[in-house]
Amino acid sequence: MKRKYKGKKLNDYIVLKSYYNAVIPINNVNEKIKFIKFNKELKEETKKHKRQVKSQKNEFDRHIEHLTLTETQINKRAINKAPTTEEIFFEKEGERQIIKTIWSLPEPQNRRVYMFIVEEFSLTEIAKIENRAIPVIKRSVDRGIKKLQEKLKKFLAEG
Repeated sequence: MKRKYKGKKLNDYIVLKSYYNAVIPINNVNEKIKFIKFNKELKEETKKHKRQVKSQKNEFDRHIEHLTLTETQINKRAINKAPTTEEIFFEKEGERQIIKTIWSLPEPQNRRVYMFIVEEFSLTEIAKIENRAIPVIKRSVDRGIKKLQEKLKKFLAEG
């Protein structure tokens, strides 16, 4: 059977299956062009193989890229970035300032606010520890937090 392909007459071609969808020209040893016709299944396998090769190439490129990255470039790309020394200092200093302000509150109030905010006790637990009623503890903690907010506003306004 003779076929024309780009103006050339070809005598041979290879058929893998019926219901052809594509044709691949191949040069054989005798410099004759042969065609492989293939179906959808083979076409899908070819696409799958090309995707795998591309995926492997991309993975290889990423590994090469990671070899050349510096510490700062890696930190810029990080999702959960490590805090800087300045950030850690200001966070700790802020915590110290809050605790110092809590202890400047009146006596029973400072203890209750400290247990509630810093030690994260519930109002019920504080009431059991101090052998007081929950509403008394709640009122004391609420007033203490309000005073704490006012004092910290003054501190932030000064600083």
